[in-house]
Amino acid sequence: AVLYVDLDRFKAVNDRLGHAVGDQLLIEAAARIRSLVRDTDTVARLGGDEFVVLCEGVAGVHHVADLARRIIASFQVPFSLGDDDPEVSASIGIALSTAGSETADDLLANADLAMYRAKDCGRSRYELFDEAMQEWVESQVTGEAALRSAVRQSELRLHCQPIVATDSGTIEAFEALVRWERPGFGLVAPADFIPMAEETGLIVEIGAWVLDEACHHAATWARRWPDRRLGISVNLSSRQLITGDIVEVVAASLARSGLDPSLLTLELTESSLIHDAMSVEPL
Repeated sequence: AVLYVDLDRFKAVNDRLGHAVGDQLLIEAAARIRSLVRDTDTVARLGGDEFVVLCEGVAGVHHVADLARRIIASFQVPFSLGDDDPEVSASIGIALSTAGSETADDLLANADLAMYRAKDCGRSRYELFDEAMQEWVESQVTGEAALRSAVRQSELRLHCQPIVATDSGTIEAFEALVRWERPGFGLVAPADFIPMAEETGLIVEIGAWVLDEACHHAATWARRWPDRRLGISVNLSSRQLITGDIVEVVAASLARSGLDPSLLTLELTESSLIHDAMSVEPL
């Protein structure tokens, strides 16, 4: 069996405390892993913050699952590094050579895929590679390719959800919502493709498109009903915030549409502010 161990949030430690502290953390992380394996097991660092444990002659999946749980538990204790006690968890992917026909490369690749699945499911956990995971990986790859094509093929649709005053029942503004009209699937809800867009970075391009379309719609309403002042709200993702050119992107959309800036509201969700907060400059 192969356990692929990746440290969660290690980059944040390197960025905040420096590479010397990061190197010391890697040394202590390796020591914690080595203290939990058998004498016959092999522990190696592949590079960066990735470690691999090779377990030969295991009794079954319960053995490596127990080892993975103990490694994860050991990382729940903060590291003592000088004046700081950073908390770094571990995500683990497990691959077993059940038939003995898998090559070393196969085992490493499968364990790596399982590790990414563990991260995708919340981190600080382990996942076991199986056929269902292979299907999930293939669907992710297919979905990403289709989403990239969707941006180029104009398959995205903007829906404007009204914001209604509860006392009068009148529409006061709109919220911009994006949908994906995927061929053969119909309208795809944001929850089914926005996380993928965030992970791949496509959210920056999609977000710029949504902003453009929203400004165009609101400008049309302003010309048609000048006395209504119907504004529109647009969500910004953390990726858009940390690219560094969000001000220019917003200004360009306003200029192209001719929309009064006072009719545009940019919404920042809690998750967008929490994600990679150190990379976001104060507004």
